[in-house]
Amino acid sequence: MSRSVPTRSIDCGLIVLLMMMWLLLGAPKAWSQNRGNPEQPAVVAAAQQDNATEQIPQQTFVRTNGGFISCIKLLTLIATVLVWVFVADWINRDCKFAKMPHQVWNIVVVFPMLVVMLLVLVIPIFAVGLVLVLCTAMIPGVVYTVQRNTKVHTNDQVLTSRHIAAVLSGNNKDRSHNTESVADHGPPLGLIAMGAEQDLMNKSNLLVARQSPGFVVAREVLYDAIKRHADKIILDYTPEIVSVRMEIDGVWHDAGNRDRETADPMLVVLKQISNLDTDDRRTQQKGNFGTAYRSKKQTWNFGSQGTKKGERAVLQVRKENAKPKSLEELDMRPKLVEKLQELLKQQQGLLLFSALPGGGLSTTLAAALFAADRFTRHFVTFEEESHGEIEIDNVDVNTFRNTNASSALETLIRLFRTEPDAVVVPNLNNHEIVEVLCEQVLKEGKLIIGTLRAKEAAEVLLRVLSLKTPAEPFAKSIQAIVNQRLIRKLCNACKEVYNPPTDLVEKLGLPTSRVDTFYREPQNRTDEEEICDKCGGTGYRGRTAIFEFLIVDSRMRKVLTEQPNLQQLRQIAQQGGNRTLQEEGIVLVARGITSLSELQRVLKQ
Repeated sequence: MSRSVPTRSIDCGLIVLLMMMWLLLGAPKAWSQNRGNPEQPAVVAAAQQDNATEQIPQQTFVRTNGGFISCIKLLTLIATVLVWVFVADWINRDCKFAKMPHQVWNIVVVFPMLVVMLLVLVIPIFAVGLVLVLCTAMIPGVVYTVQRNTKVHTNDQVLTSRHIAAVLSGNNKDRSHNTESVADHGPPLGLIAMGAEQDLMNKSNLLVARQSPGFVVAREVLYDAIKRHADKIILDYTPEIVSVRMEIDGVWHDAGNRDRETADPMLVVLKQISNLDTDDRRTQQKGNFGTAYRSKKQTWNFGSQGTKKGERAVLQVRKENAKPKSLEELDMRPKLVEKLQELLKQQQGLLLFSALPGGGLSTTLAAALFAADRFTRHFVTFEEESHGEIEIDNVDVNTFRNTNASSALETLIRLFRTEPDAVVVPNLNNHEIVEVLCEQVLKEGKLIIGTLRAKEAAEVLLRVLSLKTPAEPFAKSIQAIVNQRLIRKLCNACKEVYNPPTDLVEKLGLPTSRVDTFYREPQNRTDEEEICDKCGGTGYRGRTAIFEFLIVDSRMRKVLTEQPNLQQLRQIAQQGGNRTLQEEGIVLVARGITSLSELQRVLKQ
């Protein structure tokens, strides 16, 4: 698709005016012959032919007083053309504002004037030609004004009594004369087309998208998401409306509904800059595009697919070039940091990290590796090619294609032949791989660090056993489990302090002599002026993690070989002095980092 560029009607008008003046004034000889003495005859000598015996008689004509060009008529005609130039230029620029087809109206305005100007030069009666020029200049403007007034807001209509009164009073603001493109309106957010492989195609897609009325709507939705720190947007299209939801700090929020008239062009724009088929509303499509806000660029993954009621589009911001954080930056308690560092210093053993899907497991794993002594020991990773982890300096990355279990196992065995000191294996989901890892721990003295998905630390042990892993080698290899759960932090700008009941503090296991105040999100605030601009009124800003450590002792190892249940493992963990997620979360509540209601929400996941 290509974009039509509006012609400049004022340029066409000037060309017509110059042509008219050239035709009228372009005979300098005839102009000069208007000047002279009318009483002096002009003699024209006959041409002499070679060897002619007969001479052609002389002919004479008399100069007149001039009057071939009337200055008054010429100025009248020029003034009329200038009026037309003004009307044509206004129509050309106003088409952008009124969303009228500028290509059609430029032809309607310019072409008739070209024809009329040629007719004026041959019509002997000046008055007739002047009337034709006036009609040609004014009729298209009147017709355009009538049609555009039916498509714009009442405040933007022209040549109405209200508009004329505003012009006479000097209070008129003519928005249609704004030279900015409609696409330049809206929030200070730029869209970047990046779905195509060729840069030229991306530029073409962006130019086409800018012509759509949905361009500004798409920027408004994305701007709102970025301002509210949303990670994901879902657009659910139904026959009547389009619902917009945003995931902010792991919680879905309703972002309002939009009508199909504005939401459909928005979806077309998002597909256009993602280089997808804008007419396909049923099949699954995936692409990506970018945004630019405050000198920072974000990449968004875009996906759409038809549903029973319409279509669903999912937009998720891609976090690229993530830098590893330290354990302290994860808000891990100092005692837990020391405990984890001791585990990482061990020469052998199996250390497992766990979390729910989307629970920040990759970030914690990267922070743990960042804290390890990787400059004196050889650390390597064994990860699936399509699920790469955050890269850490001095940690060699080894990938495999998860086509079948046997090929992955062969790749892992070859990796151990390079004699690494520590091997990191994310997403443990195969008992053969776990068996090899346990064998390397017990026979070769390797440190193995793995990850998997689980709600709590005790559940991790059961999940590994559920893979049909031999219990005895696993029980001897496992050293500790670090489980985590993300929780929202209260907004420091608007959080409220309150005094909880004494019996509640005692029930939570906190000393009533030291803890007498809790914090929570703002309560019963409906006035828009009181909405916090830092958190958007949610009461929370950002997330931290609750960390649960389970150190495996001899009693736990014995139970693991006896087909234990979850309740048994929980009791043994508590008897060994390991804190649960709830106990660690209560510490965050007492410190004012999060609220009690947020802790309850997270523990129910």
